[in-house]
Amino acid sequence: MLALLLASLLAPQEPASLQHMILVHIDEGRTESDQRVNRSFYIFPEHLPGSVVSDVGVVGGIFIEGGTPETPNPREFDLVIEGAKRFYGM
Repeated sequence: MLALLLASLLAPQEPASLQHMILVHIDEGRTESDQRVNRSFYIFPEHLPGSVVSDVGVVGGIFIEGGTPETPNPREFDLVIEGAKRFYGM
């Protein structure tokens, strides 16, 4: 199964204090390319190469079965952002 991951850096934080992962299942369904998708919201500590030292969090939550560059599902990225906003009460 191929997975499509959306990653975004969080605001600056103290790396030593991040020793957790939050995972919230949102729903399952079909994408606009008619592929099975598991929609979640997750956040975990990670330092990406080339980023500043205080950028240490990854946010994501799209897992598309059989997802490939030839079957893009751009609506799923919007759904992850909407899910993150709901989680944080925004």
